[in-house]
Amino acid sequence: MRIVEPYVLIKEDPKIDHVGSIIIIDSKNLNAAKMGTVYMIGDKKENYRVKEGERIAFNKVAGMPIEIDGVGYLHMRETDITVIFS
Repeated sequence: MRIVEPYVLIKEDPKIDHVGSIIIIDSKNLNAAKMGTVYMIGDKKENYRVKEGERIAFNKVAGMPIEIDGVGYLHMRETDITVIFS
């Protein structure tokens, strides 16, 4: 499989909405960015600001969900990434 430039494949962090029997509801962060890890980038790796394996934050409406071998990913433009944690 190859990703076409300028797209990236993201493995989104799992949602944590409860811990044990406690439900976590934080109304301040309902519109917050989502977090994940860059799983794959396009062929022209020198044209990207992100690298595979980097942790990122992105807009909650960014990306198209896809499933590969039973694993869920988000396919999005690199420009939808708002923060790179290095």
